[in-house]
Amino acid sequence: MIRSMLISCIRQADILLKHPYFHLLVKSGLTGDEVGHFELLLFIAVTVSFFWTVGIQNALVSYYPTILEGDQLKTLQTVF
Repeated sequence: MIRSMLISCIRQADILLKHPYFHLLVKSGLTGDEVGHFELLLFIAVTVSFFWTVGIQNALVSYYPTILEGDQLKTLQTVF
């Protein structure tokens, strides 16, 4: 779980540091408050999607052993 959280933090930092639309937001004439609201919205969206992803992974880990052996590969291919 800690590894997943670390990966999520690294992904968030990557979004903030590398993507050019943040530079465009700053140069677009938006105020600092408006850019801050957008960044907060993006942070909340990434955080919510992280918890959904971890929840789905945990559900798959507990469900996978109960699946018939022939259907396990199909299930993994469907999920990923």
